[in-house]
Amino acid sequence: MKLLTQFLNLSQIRSGAAEFLPPPTHPSIGTGIWPTGYRNRCNFDVEIHDEIMEDIQDLDIVYIVSGDSDFIRTKEKVLKRQKHIKFIAYENNCAWEIRTASWFISLDSIRAEVERVKNPQN
Repeated sequence: MKLLTQFLNLSQIRSGAAEFLPPPTHPSIGTGIWPTGYRNRCNFDVEIHDEIMEDIQDLDIVYIVSGDSDFIRTKEKVLKRQKHIKFIAYENNCAWEIRTASWFISLDSIRAEVERVKNPQN
């Protein structure tokens, strides 16, 4: 997913307003506009939804690591296409519509299996 890759390569993220900042060496510093034409503020969940729907033919299952209820629309469209979907999130940061459903995986319940434990020898 192109936007997810871009997002993961960013070095700074401001909390709250979902405002993404480019790395300090990025040529668009100070312009307020990304090379792709996006302004600093974005509606990232809508962009993720659009990319999932664009790629849905090639997917068997969609994993969304979020508890945001905005992705309920994505869930409905994925299931309508007869594909599988799973949400992964912490229970205390998850909408009840997602948390109470069978397609929810609690990070709290799998923490021991997925947590990176610091090696005490280092």
